[in-house]
Amino acid sequence: GTERMRIESNGDVGIGTTDPAFLLDVSGGVARINSSSAGFSEALRLQRDGGNYYSIGLDNGDLNFCYNGQSADGSTLVIDGGANAVGIGTKTPAFKLDVQTSVGGLVARFKDSDSSHDGLRIEGDTNGAFICNDSALSSEAIYFQNSLNAMRFYTSGNERMRIAPNGDVSFGNTSAGGK
Repeated sequence: GTERMRIESNGDVGIGTTDPAFLLDVSGGVARINSSSAGFSEALRLQRDGGNYYSIGLDNGDLNFCYNGQSADGSTLVIDGGANAVGIGTKTPAFKLDVQTSVGGLVARFKDSDSSHDGLRIEGDTNGAFICNDSALSSEAIYFQNSLNAMRFYTSGNERMRIAPNGDVSFGNTSAGGK
């Protein structure tokens, strides 16, 4: 008959190959890890000798990537196949891409790899969110301040213009109203 599986003397296991190059080397077909349990089920754990680990698991229709946790609540990245949504920092993405953090500060950064600038940053705090090109409001930024229902514009770390909730626009002296 045809050889279907091989265990080498060094412990490498080959399925569908007679020359396994890894501890487990599957070739020529689909490998399936199946769990019949309901809810979250850890399917694969990546760990280095008792240290921190990542788990990949299924939670009904979601694919969960968890860090040091074996539950969907510990998910750091969720792919919700039913809603075609991705969640980072949330296990229930409400948008196509839903990124959340509980500590505020930098949420996302978009940067080309060959430049010296910090790229486009999206940050948040307890009062709102801002788009900037350096940490916090230390350089150029647009601040959407929920606590004032205002938009604030910064250059060189200084507020230069503000649009108030009633539509008044202030330049330079941001406490003064104007149109």
